[in-house]
Amino acid sequence: MLGQIAGACLAIGTALALGVQWLVLKPIKLYIDSATYPISPNANGSLSLPDAIRTINEIKVLVNAHIDTHDTPQNKQN
Repeated sequence: MLGQIAGACLAIGTALALGVQWLVLKPIKLYIDSATYPISPNANGSLSLPDAIRTINEIKVLVNAHIDTHDTPQNKQN
């Protein structure tokens, strides 16, 4: 008898946990997915914002190195 009660409580608890997951967590996940949807998914090769920032920083280093190694009017010191 005690085993049947424990089994029934376990089944009810599992059903409640699945219900909470389906009724609460799924809508929250859908909301987060829609709120964080990329504005231009095809821009930047579908890379993330940190990837874009890293690429821009790499380009900045290359441009600064180019300016430093070439004789440009802005770089000349009299």
